[in-house]
Amino acid sequence: MSAQTQISTTISLLLLTLLLLLSNSNSPASSSSPNLASALSIPPFTNTTQCKCLPSQPCWPAPSDWAALNHSTNGALLDVRPIAAACYVDSEEYDAERCAEVETFFGNSSWRGGEVGAVQHTTWEPHPPTHEACYLPSHVLSPNPPPKTCQQGSLPLYAIRAQSVQDIQATLRFVNTHNIPLSIKNSGHDFLGRATRRDSLMLWTHFLDGIVVIDPMKEGGGGDGGNSTTSRGQGIWYPEGCDASNGKEFGEEEVLIQVEAGVELHALYAKAAELDRSVVGGSSPTVGAAGGYIQGGGHSLLGPWKGMGSDNVVELEAVSAEGKLLTASPCTNPELFWALRGGGGGTFAVVTKATLRTHPNPPVVVYNFNVTVPLMTTNSTTTPTTKFWTLIEKWHSITPGLNDLNGGGYYFILTDVPPGIHMFIAIVHFPVDENQPSEEAIAEYFLPFETWVYQEFGTLQSGLVARDLTTLPKVSFLFTAMGTFENGLGGTNILGSRLLARDAFLGEDGLRKMTSAFRDISEIGGPFNVILGHIVAGGAVSANGAHISSALNPAWRKALVHLVVTHGWQPGDPFERQQEVKDIMTHKMVPKLKELDYDAASGMQTMGSYMNEADKEEEEWQESFWGENYAELRRLKIVWDPKGVFWCRPCVGSEGWDREGVCRVPELFKRYRN
Repeated sequence: MSAQTQISTTISLLLLTLLLLLSNSNSPASSSSPNLASALSIPPFTNTTQCKCLPSQPCWPAPSDWAALNHSTNGALLDVRPIAAACYVDSEEYDAERCAEVETFFGNSSWRGGEVGAVQHTTWEPHPPTHEACYLPSHVLSPNPPPKTCQQGSLPLYAIRAQSVQDIQATLRFVNTHNIPLSIKNSGHDFLGRATRRDSLMLWTHFLDGIVVIDPMKEGGGGDGGNSTTSRGQGIWYPEGCDASNGKEFGEEEVLIQVEAGVELHALYAKAAELDRSVVGGSSPTVGAAGGYIQGGGHSLLGPWKGMGSDNVVELEAVSAEGKLLTASPCTNPELFWALRGGGGGTFAVVTKATLRTHPNPPVVVYNFNVTVPLMTTNSTTTPTTKFWTLIEKWHSITPGLNDLNGGGYYFILTDVPPGIHMFIAIVHFPVDENQPSEEAIAEYFLPFETWVYQEFGTLQSGLVARDLTTLPKVSFLFTAMGTFENGLGGTNILGSRLLARDAFLGEDGLRKMTSAFRDISEIGGPFNVILGHIVAGGAVSANGAHISSALNPAWRKALVHLVVTHGWQPGDPFERQQEVKDIMTHKMVPKLKELDYDAASGMQTMGSYMNEADKEEEEWQESFWGENYAELRRLKIVWDPKGVFWCRPCVGSEGWDREGVCRVPELFKRYRN
């Protein structure tokens, strides 16, 4: 099989499994750490206005105010309506041609990212408190009644389609002047619904798509940010405010890529490939590189090799809450630089540019292994389901070794899949540089596991087991072959997650405990349940903690696997049913994961979860998402956004507001003031 054919097969498998996850087929700073002690003395709120202004109130901007905003942004102001509005035949908004477009591209991530009235996951478009929704009528199936009206739900009322930094500044000045709710959306990829906010003005950064290459070895190659100097005959690029005297350790000699806020990962990957370089990024090509991905930490299949996405940021440009354009680097606004790398998007400032490291582009070994387990009755004394969970336990027993080889990738545990099967799918990648093993060494590592599988489930000729191992010529080929979009979006799924430490995978007792928890979760989730393991930590992610200071959840530095569980409902299901599913996730599925994350003696969690892929209703989310960093993040939130211009839930400081982000609730904030 050629490398081109193999990578196509590999990517098709990955996209297929991501489709299974995201479809609605489911059943029901400076180099040193900030001074955390300073968080013990939190400044009081300086804004005397306790609530945001809403459309029903006299303080709401007049039509002339909106017209002035539109003029100041060169016509960038848009009305926002749900994309499905065109498909309601009894409505004045009905448009057959537009409806056909919506029907055709509804699940296309690239198309959804370019629509002002959509986010990637329709879970977050309705508004449960008022039972408002605008479901695509053709997606609402019996026994749910067909929807009759299209309501705004949780989508914003207006949006600024930002084309420049000046548009962003004008939007923030307007929000400050009129004290109205603000929301921020890039491509709308957000598993926690933080890109939607009812009655808000949305700042839409999706169309800021500039890319600049910074090559310190070329004359004039300093790019738009920082500065380029020469040291001992070699070019060295320093972040803003740094030089050889005060920040020698921050000098960069390799090629950098600077991306604007709306640049999607596929465009970043294509530019890196042109340079014969690789970059750390995720596996969804339409995610915005500089948005919530990096600001939340940003995991990657290259993580064990080169660290988190946020580890590879060397400088940021951002607009502050009051509308000031500034630079954040290790030597300029270092506290903001610390917070923006792991503290979460839409919270401290609006990032307009990110300058990123690139890396060599060596060959990569790709390992695929899939097992299908029919659930038919057999003569064996061991049931197929029992054998399947033994398989999962065996896989987890070899996972630490994969990490030792700097392998990164994903594995999927799918149970009760029609027409009656369990499935295990794994895809792991091993960049081959001077420190990495050969394809032969990797094959040797997997051999005992594979031999056991062939004995228990059948050989490769049985059709129940598939295996492939090949070496691709470039790491960048993994990402550019993914294409520019993905299908299967627009679903109604929710997630729960946990970062699992290496210790959880060691010893028979730990493995049995993990297997038992996963089996319980699959039974709770019901048919077509998906558990997704991300082998994206360890290696460089762990090592970087010794020399990179950022707001990233410290649990990442101890983690081996980021584990995600899913649940969902059908479009049009009653809001009562939707709440049942949410409760199952929060009170049944996530607690099962937490059993792997708690110290029995203290009763405290020892790890936490990844803030970008977690349960929106996660209990003790401050500790789960940020651990010991939360106190400092909370302090910096008040320093950089004292008026609460930026709000999302669950985000740093959101506990000081009601669930809609309309009014302050100081008593809820007091717990985190001391």
